Amino acid sequence: MISPQINEVAPGKIFTASIILNNPTDQEVEFIDRLELPSGWSRISPPEAPFPIPAQSERVRLVALSVPVTAPAGRVEISYLVRNRTNPEQGDALKLRLLVQTVSDVELRVDSAPESVIAGEDISAQLSVINHGNVTVKASLQSQGDPTCVLMFSPALIGLAPGQSQTVKVLGKTNAKTTKRARLSFTASLVESAGLKNLANRAICVEVLP
Repeated sequence: MISPQINEVAPGKIFTASIILNNPTDQEVEFIDRLELPSGWSRISPPEAPFPIPAQSERVRLVALSVPVTAPAGRVEISYLVRNRTNPEQGDALKLRLLVQTVSDVELRVDSAPESVIAGEDISAQLSVINHGNVTVKASLQSQGDPTCVLMFSPALIGLAPGQSQTVKVLGKTNAKTTKRARLSFTASLVESAGLKNLANRAICVEVLP
């Protein structure tokens, strides 16, 4: 059998490879094949059914695999095994060597926030942090906005494996001495722990009534 070289593949995409099988015998042989896949990967083709190869002939098998969105970045080896259906001791195997690309995709979502509060009341909101990428995210939540009201996050430090999500509670105390209607605007930012890269931002606006 002939295996392709290392191929890059993106999470959430389809990987394909052509494998050449050879029957060197003087008789037609019926074969069965098997793919050993990582968790979450799925076989699209070829069909899981016996197939013949005529004597002294070759046959191309097109392998198509569905790569999960959360497939971890890095090298992956997939074993392809083929056996004589009536004589399993006759067969061969190879490894498909893939490199899963790194994808960083983090969503910061406002699930709930009040439109207005009475002066002196708490601003209580809820956020969701969702890791749609295939690398672990370690980040902190920070707030920028009106200095008269500081937003606190619980938890403030986020660690999410691929596919995981985290609910975050947001709390801020308004000034009870406010005598005029005011609109407070904040930006909640998710900042990567290493490198201080800004991963996502969301605005929160609340009207304070005297």
